Amino acid sequence: MKLPIDPAGVVFTCAGAPEAVMDWDDRTKPETDEAGRPVFRVSLLAIAEGPGEVIPVKVAGEPQGLVTNTQAKVTGLSIEPWTSRRSGRSGVTYWAKAIEPVAAARPERAAS
Repeated sequence: MKLPIDPAGVVFTCAGAPEAVMDWDDRTKPETDEAGRPVFRVSLLAIAEGPGEVIPVKVAGEPQGLVTNTQAKVTGLSIEPWTSRRSGRSGVTYWAKAIEPVAAARPERAAS
């Protein structure tokens, strides 16, 4: 079950290029979502209050225009708890419906 997260007040900055995620059981194949789209991982620096933290966020479909130090807009952020059947370890995976670069504001032209 994915649990939604409200990212209001958090600034996200891309900490690296999107990377394709490989299937956990067959490392020769890419991981895909329910619709068959390839899954990518984007490392994002998340800053709210105090020091920031880099979090890996998965998204279906390759995000476009994300390069290191690009401010990012994250839509539909959620976490999904997991437990490994093999080792018993557990954790959470961050997911987003979309991750895209924040459009740079255009400077206003002075009236002539």
